Amino acid sequence: MPNAPSRIFFSYSRSDSNFVLKVARALRSEGRDVWVDQLDIPKGARWDVEVEKALKASGCLLVVLSPASTNSQNVLDEVSYALEERRKVLPILLQPTNIPFRLKRLQYIDFTGDFDAAYRQLVAALDHVPVSGSMIKPLPAAQPEASDPAAAPPVQAGPAAPPVAMPLPPPPPAAADAVNARPRSLAAIVVLLMLLLLLLLGGAWWLYMKAAPTTPVRPAERPDVVGAAQPTPTAAPVPAPQPPTIADAQLTAFVDAYIRAQNQASAAELLDFYGERIDYFDHAGVGREFVQKDKQSFYSRWPQVEYRRSGDLNIDRLPDEPAARVSYLVDYRVHSPARSQSRSGRALDYLMLRFDDGRIRIVAQRQDIVQSGGGTKN
Repeated sequence: MPNAPSRIFFSYSRSDSNFVLKVARALRSEGRDVWVDQLDIPKGARWDVEVEKALKASGCLLVVLSPASTNSQNVLDEVSYALEERRKVLPILLQPTNIPFRLKRLQYIDFTGDFDAAYRQLVAALDHVPVSGSMIKPLPAAQPEASDPAAAPPVQAGPAAPPVAMPLPPPPPAAADAVNARPRSLAAIVVLLMLLLLLLLGGAWWLYMKAAPTTPVRPAERPDVVGAAQPTPTAAPVPAPQPPTIADAQLTAFVDAYIRAQNQASAAELLDFYGERIDYFDHAGVGREFVQKDKQSFYSRWPQVEYRRSGDLNIDRLPDEPAARVSYLVDYRVHSPARSQSRSGRALDYLMLRFDDGRIRIVAQRQDIVQSGGGTKN
């Protein structure tokens, strides 16, 4: 591999986390400097501040395109910043979607098919141009020569474009010369016969096409250019079902029930509140068994706990997703009779909540201690 480029920043929707973590870890295994919010934001740090710092320190932005990410204002803001700062922007197509206007002229890597082949193309694209400051340029898009209109554009990624029907060739030079030359009787007869033949062939072709069954004509695909013409659908697409909306009252009731379960000091009581995979504090994508072990360890140390919510929830809904981010202040007190020790204070809890099998589940969690009352020993 050539000299590794400067930092690579991933811009994506949280619903595409599994794919992003797979690609990021593969790039890191090759020694590349990759930044992903789930892996690189320190515990207790502010998310927006860390993202801004990482953007400024990155020379390349990989934007993962999917229906969720193209509707995410955070993703669009990150792309706009990278383009305005003349950073290298490389789109990755994960799912078919409407491409934002600001990205339509950029080439992309197609990950909708073979992952391994697409990953090799991604590595080649990252190594194509050195990524540093103002020297960053978009990947070159090869274009056909102006003097050769029949030349097919090369394909950078994805399946090969289907052949395009070419127009009939122009009349032979001999016929053109006969038309433009000084009138002669023999030349005029030849030209007339050729015109008649062309009319007969055109009429036969028209009758054949009229009799043949009608099939939709698909425009040529250009996988190497984002925003190229897509195949004409044969039937009207079925509208995608709208994701359910989580009401404020549902979110509040869920948080209050979760706090009551915390006060039971039972890890088993809490597991039903979590999804199958959780970004748990500084551990990304862990399962419920990991959460259960952590809770059991905490309650073994502090068997008596008391949490009380202070104030209302701060709710931030995700566009076009059945999910929401909530944060709230909680006053806590924990006590260990065996050690005669207590701790108390106030914390700011963050939860990412999502509908899963008709129920609200926690899919991400972290906490910041905002006030510590210290400890006591009886």
